[in-house]
Amino acid sequence: MEIIALVNPLLRGLDTFLENAYTPLYGVTAFIALWRYRRYFDTALKFIPILFFYTFLTELLGLLIRDFDINLFINEFYSNNNFLIYNIYHIIFYLFFFCIYYFYLERQRDKNIVLAWGVIFLLANLYNLNVASFATISQIYAYVVGGLGIICCAALYFFQNYRLKSKWCIKKDLLSWISLGLLVFYVVYIPIKIMKHYWVLIGEYSNPWSRRIHLSVLIFMYVCFILGFVKMDRNLLKRKT
Repeated sequence: MEIIALVNPLLRGLDTFLENAYTPLYGVTAFIALWRYRRYFDTALKFIPILFFYTFLTELLGLLIRDFDINLFINEFYSNNNFLIYNIYHIIFYLFFFCIYYFYLERQRDKNIVLAWGVIFLLANLYNLNVASFATISQIYAYVVGGLGIICCAALYFFQNYRLKSKWCIKKDLLSWISLGLLVFYVVYIPIKIMKHYWVLIGEYSNPWSRRIHLSVLIFMYVCFILGFVKMDRNLLKRKT
């Protein structure tokens, strides 16, 4: 009983930290990306600050809809529903990084794989539109397909690093840090996303640990992004521009 009495406050403290840390971290990442902009303004990653600010604003709007009963639709049935903004966001997010990897991968075979994932992702979105409302339901098939595509792209980039530099992750390469964050996040979160969808279908509540793990790897991903901007070497990003 003493152990339980000790663990419960620790878990509550952990939950409080995780729930309040990730949204500000979006904003911090966006401002750091802007602060370091002179180092990559003429590279293929020049639009990434816009993506991060878009992420930050999307998350803020999502919280307002969820917590303050803001309604994007006329019908009150859709109150507290923020799936629409996230479904739009995920399409932009995935396509952005598919374009980035297509640019930085050097072998045509690897570029073709990225292009194929992009096409498969768009087809998955079209399929999802036929089986679930884009405005009111998370597009699970498109999300999972896009996430698997990002995992594949990040892995291809690490293999390219190893082939060219004999290192999987180059500590001064911004895209290496971004790829590390994306790879870890999607490897961990895609199974959680699938389980959450299954729990919704059978009418059960998700396990609180799924939320803790989700937010932990999300924070890890954005810490990787920040480290990438801080440590980056401009010459590594300009190698193909």
